[in-house]
Amino acid sequence: MSGSSEVVGGVEQLILARRDAFAAGRDLYLTFAFGGSGVGRGGAGDAYDRNRPIFVQYMNPEVLSCYGLKVNGVNAEAILLNALMATRLAMLATDSYLVFPASYIFELSWFDTFLRMINPLVVNGHVRYTSPVSGVAEYRDIKASEYRKDSVNFYLTVDIKRITGQGHLVWTPRLGRSTAIDIGDQWARAISPAGELYGLVRSIAKRRHRPYARVERALEKTPERLDGQAFIKRFVENVLPAELTAVDSGRLSYFLSSAYLESYVTDLDAMMLIDLPLGELSCGVDQRYPDMKSRLVSARTFNTALGWLGLRDYVHKRATWDELAELRSSPDFGLVASAIGNGQSMSLTFAVLAARKSTHFRVAESYSQAAGNIAMIADGLTIFSERVPRSMLRADGTDMGQG
Repeated sequence: MSGSSEVVGGVEQLILARRDAFAAGRDLYLTFAFGGSGVGRGGAGDAYDRNRPIFVQYMNPEVLSCYGLKVNGVNAEAILLNALMATRLAMLATDSYLVFPASYIFELSWFDTFLRMINPLVVNGHVRYTSPVSGVAEYRDIKASEYRKDSVNFYLTVDIKRITGQGHLVWTPRLGRSTAIDIGDQWARAISPAGELYGLVRSIAKRRHRPYARVERALEKTPERLDGQAFIKRFVENVLPAELTAVDSGRLSYFLSSAYLESYVTDLDAMMLIDLPLGELSCGVDQRYPDMKSRLVSARTFNTALGWLGLRDYVHKRATWDELAELRSSPDFGLVASAIGNGQSMSLTFAVLAARKSTHFRVAESYSQAAGNIAMIADGLTIFSERVPRSMLRADGTDMGQG
């Protein structure tokens, strides 16, 4: 991948660069163009917007349970490590902040440890919490009622001061409708004959020897039977007229979690980081809501790109939180990250190949080296955009082969 001179233009050099790019850039291209979960995969109309915050769903108990993971059980340590890794990528994926629901303060037994480990982000407002009320104590009182039938109600037992520490957490209001109302609006459609949860109706009807219409009417009353409890799987299953099969329980979990994610991401005008080592952690939200595709950022794609940029070890092993915040704020990084997020694999591949021909490009071990690599690649992206024939680009500027 090294060479004696930089790619600086000319038809012959461009052809030679294309040959090198095919061999050296094949894996990266396939990741961006066909890798599945990355931003931009929905086609030219999808746009990755770094002005949007990142909604932190990768610690959510209900989302993780969709993938067989117990947030406070045997998987707790793995989930914490995954969350720290994901938070580093999420910081780079947005120019805005990361936002988590206030419920994590109460429902995650190790959340105080997580906050301590990312303390600089909390102090500087890069990580915030959201809830319909500003006070954590007021929020606790609301949620304690919703979880009143839990054997252990974390909203009554958790020491708020132990978790929130010195009060640096910044509040971001959630001003839309409650998640329970949003899910309830979708419930009736989901259990109708054309709905995705009609399998629950058929399964219960067959086991209880009841007409489908009668079971459907019974399930329609589920929001009412919850009587103010949270609209989550274990509470829903408790008010259904029969126990669910394992398959139906899984379908219910995915439906509720994807509706939850859509509600939050839409209200907050946010994105999500998905495609993580522990699982995709999207609960199929992009399949149920096609418009959500542009809101999903692939951690796998970003990690692949960081490796090509010579930044992966620096980002995950050496960089401080303050350094990550400074790095992402540079215009050079914004240009490179936008190429990653929007799936512009061809232009990024050429820029990386050109940068690697320089004696100044190296695997970064410090902030200055990381910033230097980014600057070279940003310059390469600018050169590529100026010199590549317009016939190789779509009208919107994205590379051919995308979507």
